[in-house]
Amino acid sequence: MKCPKCGREIKDGSLFCEYCFADIKIVPTYDAKVEQKISETMDTIRQDLDADSREKEQQEKQKRKTQEWHRRLLAGAVIVLGVISLSLLTLLVIHSIRAQNPSYYVGQAYQLASAGDYKGAARKIDEAIRKKGEDSAPLLITRAGYLQKSGDIASALDSSLKAVNAKDATDDDRISAYSTIIAIYSELGDYDRIAESLAACSSEKVREHFSEYMAYEPVFSKPTGEYDGELVIELSSKGNGAVFYSMDGSDPLKSGLLYSEPIRLSTGRYRIRAVYVNHYGAAGKTIARSYVVRSSAPEAPDITPSAGTVQPGTQITATLHKGTQGTIYYTDDGTDPSASTKKYEKPIPVPDGNSVFRFAVITQDGKMSPIVQVHYTSGVKAAFPASDAPNYILVALIKRGEVVSADGTIAGGSARFSYTYESLQEIKGYGNFYIFEESLVDNEGNAISTGREFAVNISNGTVNLYSGGALAPIE
Repeated sequence: MKCPKCGREIKDGSLFCEYCFADIKIVPTYDAKVEQKISETMDTIRQDLDADSREKEQQEKQKRKTQEWHRRLLAGAVIVLGVISLSLLTLLVIHSIRAQNPSYYVGQAYQLASAGDYKGAARKIDEAIRKKGEDSAPLLITRAGYLQKSGDIASALDSSLKAVNAKDATDDDRISAYSTIIAIYSELGDYDRIAESLAACSSEKVREHFSEYMAYEPVFSKPTGEYDGELVIELSSKGNGAVFYSMDGSDPLKSGLLYSEPIRLSTGRYRIRAVYVNHYGAAGKTIARSYVVRSSAPEAPDITPSAGTVQPGTQITATLHKGTQGTIYYTDDGTDPSASTKKYEKPIPVPDGNSVFRFAVITQDGKMSPIVQVHYTSGVKAAFPASDAPNYILVALIKRGEVVSADGTIAGGSARFSYTYESLQEIKGYGNFYIFEESLVDNEGNAISTGREFAVNISNGTVNLYSGGALAPIE
């Protein structure tokens, strides 16, 4: 190859002449096939590059989609976790709120009781009371009901007693609580406890609701004091039970009389004690009153012998005090003497058995002296006088349900029974008895015999129907 400038030979492929340093431009020989091949190769290269580019673009797009899906998935997971967390938190808050609410435990108690688990129900009510922070009458009443059904009577009674004294107790709550208290004590036969519990209750509505169980105090018609002339004392009570009284200050429950009519006090000093007993035998508080009666009437007669056990046929004599004017009248059936009863004219023989005489002086202007009552026992010994026997009869009939009050008022009516002493009789094999005839007295004072006779044992006070010499005990 020659240099185009100096014409000297140069090596093939040289880029400049080593002699004149002229640039050697190499013009390749044109070959159409080579050119075609190069063109095809370049097209292939461009296609490959385009394919690579599209593939990379597609991969990039897919990558972006995947990343977007991941972001959405993560966001969804976060939302779901948030919802779950919020739900759990809500449940925890609700449970916490419920756990502080007494009604929540009341509901649980109801479910346990419905399943027969009354002890478990009572424990749930205990939790409700603790959450409330103080005793609640409705909760204590509910608790008592569950405990009673479970057989824990002592705890049921304690719960009911607490309910009565709870700060939020209404009269209706107390009535409900006392219903349980009364049911339990009645089952035990302890009616005194019922009366004591009701007496301590401040609610008049509650006491009225359970009045039949109350043991009221007897009421005296006259206060303690000094009085001139004959004094009449009446005893009353709020309930429908009976009143027993004593005239000498002794215990009226042990040795008292059943009050049935006004007590007449003549000259002297008296200490009367009275007690109310309801239909269940529960006694109230014993009330005492003292009286001094000054007489403006004639003095009472002297009676000899004064009283006691005497020989059969002993003569009873009655004499006026010096200066006393009037006539002596007497009775031998336990009733009070009057101007229409027997007049004392000569000594009276004491009959066999136990007898009661009453004497009084009555002046022409109708003034009556204090009554002198004397008891005699001749041949037999009695534990009480005949005048007390009607009390035993009335008590027996009250228990039997024929009589509803101490004055002898019959059940379902306004009339009353009255009893008249007939005699003292010995019934072979049974002992000695006071015999009384029964009459029915209406509101106008009209009396008619019922045809019944009663025999009261003079030793122990047992009461019998008496007919044709036969006894039929009253139970």
